[in-house]
Amino acid sequence: MSHEEKAERELYACGYNGFEQLPLIDPKYEKSQAVLYPAQCIFCPPYGAQLRHCLSVSWSSCSLNKGKEVLHNGFSFNQAKRKDIIRSENRVISIHNFKGSLFATASTPRNILVQRSPNNFEIAKIEDKDGRGIKAVYLDSDVNDIFVLTETDAGILEQTGGMFIYRTVFSEDQVYVLSCGKEHVLLLTKSGMVFSFGAGSRGQLGHGVVEDKVQTPTQVDAIAAIPIKDISAGGWHSAAVSEYGDLYIWGWNESGQLGFPKQTKKDKSTSRSPLAKKRRWSGKDEASKDEMTGNSSAKEEDISVTEIDTEDVTFLMSPQILDMSPPKEVLIKSASCGSRHTAAVTRDGHLYTWGSGRWGQLGHGNEWTQDTPTRVERFADGGCRVVDVYCREWNTFFVLENDISQ
Repeated sequence: MSHEEKAERELYACGYNGFEQLPLIDPKYEKSQAVLYPAQCIFCPPYGAQLRHCLSVSWSSCSLNKGKEVLHNGFSFNQAKRKDIIRSENRVISIHNFKGSLFATASTPRNILVQRSPNNFEIAKIEDKDGRGIKAVYLDSDVNDIFVLTETDAGILEQTGGMFIYRTVFSEDQVYVLSCGKEHVLLLTKSGMVFSFGAGSRGQLGHGVVEDKVQTPTQVDAIAAIPIKDISAGGWHSAAVSEYGDLYIWGWNESGQLGFPKQTKKDKSTSRSPLAKKRRWSGKDEASKDEMTGNSSAKEEDISVTEIDTEDVTFLMSPQILDMSPPKEVLIKSASCGSRHTAAVTRDGHLYTWGSGRWGQLGHGNEWTQDTPTRVERFADGGCRVVDVYCREWNTFFVLENDISQ
């Protein structure tokens, strides 16, 4: 009997539920804006399916892929609190919500679908500049554009009238993973190299400097010699997992999402990060880049921080290993970044979360924000293990595997 036949899998979710978007079994959560403890979902993706392909989550909606139909909860087509079933004639491989429309890749020759009505997908007419159709594997987007991972390269969709034009942005090596933040994009190649492009105003590109905009995918040199097997772009931070089980992380640490101590209001203490920067935080999602201060070529020594009237925020502009070893060695299998929080699955099946917990997305039963990776204790014992995690906006989803052979 195979391992798959011996194990039961369940999908759990926690975090923001203000639009009743979480597809949970227990109806008591329908009126809960914040789901503080992980609660079981109505459907779990099959074996071999990655959560990032089966889920599309925004701050107000959640879509769950079931093969030839997609369950959509929450905000949809300018109506709040809808529950739709979107059907497809072909098997859906991956889904992604972009600016109110649901896109999908399917098992068809011209395989990008778009939701034109509340209950049905249609094949989208998508061609490259030479008029050839493309075969998409995965879709993701930042706040402005939708990006496509194909069987051979990665590119962007540019809408012209009623159709889309595909423009290649990276073809140096076959791309294995595509991940988008609010303003930046990460690419992981089959050979384990990480490239980034887009806005780098908070160090999220990992190039060692603060950058307004990088148009061309550029390799993250700090981890160029390290074989990387997984990446994730959060709102304004990034993570990469090496083949050795190390977690590298960089970008913005406003809510402790990097797992390093964040500075608090009127804190005169010294930053623990050798690449820390000081900026004024307005409390809005889009802080002005003109407010950045400090020298981007900082030496590897502590940088003292003076008292200011608003909160000091730490940046890491180059990838740095997050030490999760105490009290014993912790090896990471995969990681996922939300808007301002991060989650990681260990090789022995435990889930750790940290960063903003404003809506319970950390799964610890509270809404605390914390800058220390903390194990989700609810599933730490009892013959079960976490095998996949997916964070988006203010939510965390993960797959729990129960071994029924014992």
